[in-house]
Amino acid sequence: MAKVRWVVMTLMGACASGGPPSVTSTPGSNAALAYRMPSSNPLTYETGDTMAISMNMGGMNVDVAIHASATMQLDFANTGSGLNATLTYLVLSGAFTNSMGPSVTIGEGDKPGPATVSISPSGKVTVVNRPAQIAATVRQVLGSESIYQRLFTRLPGRAVSAGESWVDTLSVNDEAEGMTTSNTMILRSTLAGDTTVGGRSLKLIRTEGTTETNVSGNVSGIDLRQALTGTISATSLWDTTRGVLIERKEYTTSSGTMDMPAMNMTGIPVSSRSQSTLRLRETR
Repeated sequence: MAKVRWVVMTLMGACASGGPPSVTSTPGSNAALAYRMPSSNPLTYETGDTMAISMNMGGMNVDVAIHASATMQLDFANTGSGLNATLTYLVLSGAFTNSMGPSVTIGEGDKPGPATVSISPSGKVTVVNRPAQIAATVRQVLGSESIYQRLFTRLPGRAVSAGESWVDTLSVNDEAEGMTTSNTMILRSTLAGDTTVGGRSLKLIRTEGTTETNVSGNVSGIDLRQALTGTISATSLWDTTRGVLIERKEYTTSSGTMDMPAMNMTGIPVSSRSQSTLRLRETR
């Protein structure tokens, strides 16, 4: 999401058993935890994002809500330089509402065109080809660069045993209608062990981290700056047999301040909460 994005996912298969999946440790028996050509291609993912932002401007509360859901197809291809994926929106809906201004909605007619990204074994994403144009309303709801980043997770890119951890730093910059958002996340992930969901043995990865978000730009002729810091908690399910991310859920909570110098308003309290879902649509 353009102004301060962020994501949550739900372990759908785990809920079928009436509780969280059990985890077992199998030290030394792990295959490489890395992106590669999946055994099934293409893959289809369902995503869902919600975000709530609250501000107190001189005793007046301003609330912003953003939500989006999509179905996306990922077509993978091996190239001379590694693994590429072409991302195609199949279904899209979402909205941006502001208690102090007009609302924005997006739907099927707003789907961005296909894009191609390169994925490293550890899940680092580099955009190779972007859609020729993304509608302003779509950028306001989905963001720009974060559209591509949210479909992948960071991995160690090597074999690890239960209990081992790895650290990643992710930087994502989004632009939307005069506003630029810079988001930096420092994430520490740990392989918790093995779990079984839907009859498949999967790797359970738990991630904790911090986030720093800086927003700057001009809206309706008014310059503003926003700085937030917060925490991230995420859980991912990875299928090493198929080389596929099955599911990821992420929660982010942030707080900070916003300044509008031209209006002599500084230190405006801002808080945000977000959650995202990413789930593989299984075909049997």
